[in-house]
Amino acid sequence: MLLSPDASLESARWLAANLQVESQRAALDMTLTTALFARRLPCPALSIVGCSDLIVSRLEAESGGLLLGVDTLALPDVAHALMLDVRWQSVANSMHSWLSATFSRPVADDAGRAGGTIHPGSYQGDYGMHVLGNLVR
Repeated sequence: MLLSPDASLESARWLAANLQVESQRAALDMTLTTALFARRLPCPALSIVGCSDLIVSRLEAESGGLLLGVDTLALPDVAHALMLDVRWQSVANSMHSWLSATFSRPVADDAGRAGGTIHPGSYQGDYGMHVLGNLVR
């Protein structure tokens, strides 16, 4: 359920031995009631879902992404435990590509001058948000 069908038995045993029971708060945070209070995030974010995830469907992940205004990426042949799955490197590569594309593009500073570069910790969004960090020149 958490790992892809082709995960090794050894990996499944390790995961089972190292899982903890979710707290009531975590379970509450993952319920539909969270959607009632959700609003668009003021910064870029990426939601990744595995197409082989039996807990969160691609439709649910994409709907949540639309609700929060975040990018959603669906990866084939990956299950729920993305970074513990057989294809964790595909997940890591996708994250790296998204981070590089999102935080390494030219932007204009508050005076309208182009030439700065966004780095993690600073963002000038498409909705007129102010830069949350320093522009590196």
